[in-house]
Amino acid sequence: MFFIIQYIVPPALAFMMFNIGITISLPEIRNIARFPKAFALGALLQIISLPLLAIIIALLVKNFFSLPDEVILGILILAVCPGGVTSNILTMLGNGNLALSITLTSLLSFVGILTVPLFFAISNQLVFGESLNLNHSFLRITLGIFVFTTIPISLGLLFRHFRSDLALRYEKKFRPLTFILFMLIVVAALIKNKNILLEHIDTLAPIALLFNAIVMFIAIIAVKVFKLDLRNRIAIVFECGSQNTGLAVLIALNVLQIEQAGVFAAVYTPIMYLTAFIYYYYIRPTNKHNLNSHHKM
Repeated sequence: MFFIIQYIVPPALAFMMFNIGITISLPEIRNIARFPKAFALGALLQIISLPLLAIIIALLVKNFFSLPDEVILGILILAVCPGGVTSNILTMLGNGNLALSITLTSLLSFVGILTVPLFFAISNQLVFGESLNLNHSFLRITLGIFVFTTIPISLGLLFRHFRSDLALRYEKKFRPLTFILFMLIVVAALIKNKNILLEHIDTLAPIALLFNAIVMFIAIIAVKVFKLDLRNRIAIVFECGSQNTGLAVLIALNVLQIEQAGVFAAVYTPIMYLTAFIYYYYIRPTNKHNLNSHHKM
């Protein structure tokens, strides 16, 4: 298991980020002008509302439950991570705005070199103060994000720009492998922390479900308040509800080297799939009606 965590997880995540990079072209990034309100809302929900909610939940858990601080730290790590490839796949299945979903995933992952360490440092200070010894964590997370997300995504974007024919061909072939690697990262975190998982699963699972349900509820309300069309609503809700748990595990295990901090992301993964498919079946009737109306026009 040590070999997998040290030598398989980092390149696996880098490959996943490269695959995100090749899913979007530079002209598509410029097309943000087509849906500026939807993009801004999706970005703000992920960058601001998720860390704020995580701080509140982490403080409540710290004061009312007997979880180790290192496990609670995992809530904060997960919240500052952007959406991942899962949100793109779910958006495609739900007939949402795939261009918006991919743009949010790519750009928020790209700027994660700034947002992830910054919001992690702020939330960690608010929740733990000096109780956790995380010296130099800001620099280490920044370097880790740069190496394992910024560089691979940049290479993917360049590959798509200069060899779009090959990129489009490989993107479809890479998608199943990306999912397999993603699940490998999650399973590695679960196995590595099986003792702490078994001891606290009755607390962790409800907390993960509550966090995810509130995140999706906030997104559902927000997209309605701002009167976005259905396809943009679907993309944003899936983007907010499906975090890049693979990145969260890597930050915990490989960057901070705090194994217990990866448990929450691993527990969160099957729960986010569950709530995502519940939402998918919730919007299916409306989605079918809209599609039928569109074809009749």
